[in-house]
Amino acid sequence: MSCDMFMGEAGTQLERDCLPFVELCDEIVDVWDINVSGISEWGEDATPSRFYAAGRMLPWQQAVKAISKKPVLGVGRFTDPNMMVDAINDGKLDIIATCRPSISDPFLPKKIEEGRFDDIRECIGCNVCISRWEIGGPPIICTQNATAGEEYRRGWHPEKFTTAKNADNDVLIVGAGPAVWRPRWCSASARCGACISSTPPTTWVAA
Repeated sequence: MSCDMFMGEAGTQLERDCLPFVELCDEIVDVWDINVSGISEWGEDATPSRFYAAGRMLPWQQAVKAISKKPVLGVGRFTDPNMMVDAINDGKLDIIATCRPSISDPFLPKKIEEGRFDDIRECIGCNVCISRWEIGGPPIICTQNATAGEEYRRGWHPEKFTTAKNADNDVLIVGAGPAVWRPRWCSASARCGACISSTPPTTWVAA
């Protein structure tokens, strides 16, 4: 349920509409899924990290949690396990929904369970997943997860590598930014040496 459409009087509002609705219908629902905005202002829901911190919708979710007797779940680009625990322990949410973070890392719950926090591929909130879908592009895409949507399609695991047959060779990775760490990590997993350059070479060799 969207608790604020950011449309003024024309849209839903937390105090005027949503909290009374929760009180009215609480007994007949199983769980409340609380978010904000709508299709016209989806940037207020799928918030980019450049402008919004993680847990953006916690104030709305906490308000519903305070008056409801049913479980409350919600999104908020949760990538930090400690923030997830705090949201539950502080009584703001009962269930953490990780939509974009699960695109970035579909093994997120397992890594948290096993305490492998440093292995989590964090969603950076770039929203290319939603933007590409909006313009009719591929069904799913992610700057942090090049294998998004294909984790098991070809019978291989995106995070398990055997030693490369040419592991004695070095790999040159040209570029910089968040996209670089992925090929570097893959190369290291395949026991190849990786050298990163932020300056394109004068000669390109395709193999």
